[in-house]
Amino acid sequence: MWRTMIVVAAVLATMVPTSVTANKDVAREAVMLDVVRADMPGTERIDIDPISGRLARLQGHLADGIDWNDDADIYRFLTAHGSALGFSGPRHTYSIVRRQTDARGWTHVRLQHLWRGVRVLGSEIVLHTDPQGILRSINGSFIGSIDVGVSPSIGAERAFEIATSDIGPAVYRWDVPREEALIKRVHHDPARTWKPTSLQPRLHRYRI
Repeated sequence: MWRTMIVVAAVLATMVPTSVTANKDVAREAVMLDVVRADMPGTERIDIDPISGRLARLQGHLADGIDWNDDADIYRFLTAHGSALGFSGPRHTYSIVRRQTDARGWTHVRLQHLWRGVRVLGSEIVLHTDPQGILRSINGSFIGSIDVGVSPSIGAERAFEIATSDIGPAVYRWDVPREEALIKRVHHDPARTWKPTSLQPRLHRYRI
């Protein structure tokens, strides 16, 4: 009997923190929903990322009367409603990565978040509009709490040295003649190269 009581007590002890955490999550979601609805009254539901605690999705009748094929119209919408998404202030801007319309007539616009003109890695949002042009959903990673400088503290050459040193011995694509020939041919640009530059900042390791 005592063993049974101990087991029951142990189970209850593990359940209480979960219940408390769930209640906190529900309360936080309710508060955030009120904040979003104050800016977008047609919001019916929001989802919060359980790891970051940031907004991950909005659903409802979020907006209409906007030309989703007009970049300027989209930017005006995001500027007007940026606070609801966690992006507020003139230093937060966006660039359109891709726009496509599916077989159902829905349009999906993917946008990259910029902070003072610099791309914020991992911070993208996607707008989903129905065939009538009504914005029904926004999802993505909303990283709005940023307050950092964007002036590099080291030069490009030093950054390249640090990156290659960290990776260690490797053969890179720009070291392989056929890979260099391929990228020049694909892009129809004899100056194109796999080697990182200010316009092509990624390191491409060649697997052999």
